[in-house]
Amino acid sequence: MEYFQIADLFGKRPQPKLELFLETGRIGTVPFDNGLHRFFCMGFSNIGRGLAKFPSIRFRRNCGLTVSQFGLDGNGNVGLPTRPDDEWVIFGDGADDVIHPGTTLKITSLLQPASRGDPRKGVAIFDALTFNADVAREATPTTTLQKSISEGRHR
Repeated sequence: MEYFQIADLFGKRPQPKLELFLETGRIGTVPFDNGLHRFFCMGFSNIGRGLAKFPSIRFRRNCGLTVSQFGLDGNGNVGLPTRPDDEWVIFGDGADDVIHPGTTLKITSLLQPASRGDPRKGVAIFDALTFNADVAREATPTTTLQKSISEGRHR
């Protein structure tokens, strides 16, 4: 074995620690849908001391949030490559993807449709939900991270 492989096995290197980053953004509409939506920015924060290689995240399509077709910047660009799947939304596993210690990698925008209210009057109520995502990186087992999203009201 190479020296770096032995060091990885016995924990002599600083290890990365990934946290789920979910930031609440604006409330507004999207093209071709007149309802109000709450926007979120999803990503990873590496709070560990090591480099996180090959990060990936997946969550169920029926979790209450949908991926914005316009990506992070409105032009469809995302922070990690997407992988096709019918049941899951999957981002990651790119050969050149890493998250440096102390940094946050924004991946995509998520939308939550209003559950009640009147969009014509600009009134919307968003249900509370728990967002579960499976997170993995090189040489570690997959872990499930959770973020609670509180109920929201917009007037």
